[in-house]
Order: sequence, then C-alpha cells, then structure tokens
Amino acid sequence: MSNFRPSSRSGRTPPDAARRAFASPGLLSLLLMAAGWSQASAAVQVAPLFVDHAVLQRDCAVPVWGTGTPGERLTITFREQTVRAEIASDGTWSAALAPLKAGGPDTLVISGSDTLLIEDVLVGEVWLGAGQSNMAVAAGGVASKGDEVMAALLMQEHPQVRIHLHQQEEWKIASSTAAPGLPATAYAFAITLAKRLGIPVGIVVRAIPGSATDFWISEEALLADATCHAGIVAYAEKVYPALQRGYEERRSRWQAAPAGSKEPEAPVPPGKPAKGAERLGRHFNHLIRPLIPFAIRGILWDQGENMSTIAGAERSAVNAALVQGWRRAWKCDDLPFIYMQKPSGGGCAFDPSAPLTSLADAFAPLPPEVPRIAPGFHRDIYLRLLSVPGTGMVMTSDLGAGTHPLKKSSYGQRAADVALALAYGQPGELYGPRYLSHAIEGERIRVRFSNLGQGLVARHDPQVRGFMIADASKVFHWAEAIIAGDSVLVSHPRITAPVAVRYAWADEIPWANLFNADGLPAQAFRTDTWER
Repeated sequence: MSNFRPSSRSGRTPPDAARRAFASPGLLSLLLMAAGWSQASAAVQVAPLFVDHAVLQRDCAVPVWGTGTPGERLTITFREQTVRAEIASDGTWSAALAPLKAGGPDTLVISGSDTLLIEDVLVGEVWLGAGQSNMAVAAGGVASKGDEVMAALLMQEHPQVRIHLHQQEEWKIASSTAAPGLPATAYAFAITLAKRLGIPVGIVVRAIPGSATDFWISEEALLADATCHAGIVAYAEKVYPALQRGYEERRSRWQAAPAGSKEPEAPVPPGKPAKGAERLGRHFNHLIRPLIPFAIRGILWDQGENMSTIAGAERSAVNAALVQGWRRAWKCDDLPFIYMQKPSGGGCAFDPSAPLTSLADAFAPLPPEVPRIAPGFHRDIYLRLLSVPGTGMVMTSDLGAGTHPLKKSSYGQRAADVALALAYGQPGELYGPRYLSHAIEGERIRVRFSNLGQGLVARHDPQVRGFMIADASKVFHWAEAIIAGDSVLVSHPRITAPVAVRYAWADEIPWANLFNADGLPAQAFRTDTWER
C-alpha cells in the first residue's frame, strides 16, 4: 500500500505527486485505513491514470476521481472547462468533464488545499489492453528475434502515442528510447490506430503471464451468466461430491499400499467448485476494477493459452461472461471487445513473402491420418465468441505458430484493422471465409461461406485441402473439395451417404489452404456435434 503518501500542502504539488494516488473510489476508504492513513490527514490525491502524458478519451464524458479530506471542495480545470467536486465522508471524490475534442497537449489542474498540475495531456482514443504473456511481451524482444516491422517502428518517434503500465503507474510516450520495453502488441496497435485516425492514441495495459481466464472474471460476472451458473451449480451439488469421494477412496488405498508397490504419484484431487475460489477474479479486482470508470473506447484482449479451469463452466460461456461482465463494470453494454484468435498461428499464409505474414508456417501436405477431434475444440471456443454482439476477433492463424508468436507487429496491425471496423465504422474485410450453412446433395455436401471478399481461392496447391467428411459411421476421411462460386463441394469416393464435414479441425493446420482473394484464411468449422 505504498501508494498512499500525503502530498505537500505548501502550495503547488509537483506533477509526480499525482502518480502516487490510488484509483478506485468504491474501495478507497477501506484501503486508506488498511494503509494506515486517516481520512482527516489525507491530502488531495488523484487516480494514477491522471498523471503527466495521459491520454483522455474524446467525444464522451470523462470521469476524474481521487481522495482527500472529507468536506473539502475541489475545482477541476481542463481547457475551457471548470467543474467542481466535494470530497465525500469516505474520503473519495469524483467529477466528470464534458465531452472533449481530440488534440492537445493541455494541462489538467485539480485545486483544493493542494493544487495538482498534470502536464502534457492529450485527448484522443483510449483502449484497455489486457491478458497474459502475449499481451505483456516487450517490443524490443520480438524485434530482436525476427519481427523486422517492429524493429523499424522502434527506431521512430511517436509522440502522439502513450502507453500506461501498472508496474510504474505512469504513461510512457512511444519514443525510440522507451519503446523497446513497451508491450509489443499494444505498441503496434496504438501506432497503427494513431496513423489511420490521425489523432492521439493511448492504451492502458494490464497483463499477467500464465494467467487463466479465472483470474480475469469476477465472481458476480461468472454467476450472472445463466449457462455458467447452471453448470457451476450442477458441478458443485452433484458432480464434485462424487468426484471427491472417489478421490478420497483412491488416496486412502494409495496411502495404505506398501511403499514398494505404490504408484509414484498420489491421486489428484478434483477441481473445487468455482464459488469462493481463491483465484477467481484476482486480477480483475487488483488490476481492472481500479481503472473503472476511466473513459475508454474499447478492450483489446490476448488471453487463452491457459484458458479457463472453472469446474462445471463451459469455456466458451466463460469467455462470453467475461465480456459481458467487463461491459457491466464500465456501464457500457456495447463496449467494443476485440480478442486474439486462439490457438496462435498454426496455418499457412496466402502470401508468405508479405511482411505481415512472413513468419507463417509453410504450406505442407495433408498428414496421413485425419486429426482427432480434441484440438479442434480450442479453435471453436474462440470462434463462438463472435456470436456475442460487439466482439471482434483478430485472425492469427497465418501470423506464425508457437505459444508466443514473434510477429507482434502483425498482431497489432490486424487488431487495429478490427478496431477501425468495429469501433469506428471504417470498411474493410476482417475475416477469411466463415462457415455459413451446408446442404447434403446426394453424395456431396455443399458448404456455403460468408466473408467471401473478392472470392474463394485455393493457395499453394491447385486442390482445396483441409476438408474432412464422414458418413453415419462418424469416421472422417480427407475429402475432395471443389470451389463452386460462394460454396465448396465436398465428397469422398467411398462415402455415398455423407453426414458431416469439418475444415481445419486441428491445432496445427499448415495444410488448410482455402482463402478469400483478399488474402485471409478460411476459419475452422464443423457441422457435427459428435464427441469424437
């Protein structure tokens, strides 16, 4: 709780003092007492987002808040605006600036018994970037390992771009000096957006490596989702007790067994019910909740390698609940939510020589065996999130494979393309061909697609590769596929009564070669609901 330090009360407070303020009005009084500071002695403080070099969101009300001595009256001045606030009995205060036009720099002044001067403040577009290690990885690291576009960006000055990091509680200007240590995807995203919009862009980054979705969703958001709630209750009341009894029986037998005959590892206990779980909402409460109600345009989310471990809750439902929970927290039902496709990479690129996709997997022939079903589920979980209105997915299958893909400049550029369409209404093709419908036509299945762009094409091979077909036996075979206008005809010489078709249903898909002519890969799909 080292952030709580009284400001100087002998005139103007240096701008650095604003950096030592706390953020969330709803928790301030309790945290002040826990930190050992009495309300009566508290100097005027402001949330740590309001420090030198900040970026404020244009064209909407801009909340400003902080702490101080109860009963003290404050004046908040920015540009031609002056608003007033009185510090409440719990030591918190808040006010709101009327909508602002893009531009700056300007000075935000907060006056009471202290005067806080916050210098070099810009107004433009503000985004929140969050997630795990792929959102946290530094720009300098990827630039030194093959991201040539990022390396070029690092040599430039971008004074209109600022990034706020919780580790330092300050806004960093995207200069060639500071840039190597800034989060790579957020850095590329903000620069691309600033260039395309022609206005300042700020991005607040909160990312913790290795963190599952559990950490980022609050308990109230999880249980507010009907699907998640039903699954969690059923697990807690019916499934968990039986699993726990079985575990205790196995553990007892293991403990009683002679030392030489024991299995090397003790039995593993079942996952505990989600309600009240220690890790549930930890990062949301510590990193996201204190940001509210800072005005933002939208959210950029890169998380999923660790997925969710909430017992009883279906993973795609947890993702949807997280989106809606964050929106409710910001009191904005249509807050744009842009997320990275998972798993990362694994596919070939339309043009592997293009800078955007230069680290994609090389096209490869089909493996002898059709992949098992389990890997495909991971892709499907993230595709299904697109059914939540106001979400946008950043396609990554052609941007290079690995748990930590190196082409973060491409991630940022693609994310900016999605943001420009989703949040700013600019035209552009965001997705490769997406499954729309299918129909069985005798011995063939016709699959229709949306997001055709300039039309369906096969790349790197005259034949379309990556389709799988099955009859009632539920055994899939590599299919013959022919492009027919806005559809693909799928068949197999030994299947006369086809039932189901899949495409790119695997983690690694370098053999899937259907694209639209705009250069974007077709998305994985399946028409069946089989468990194998």
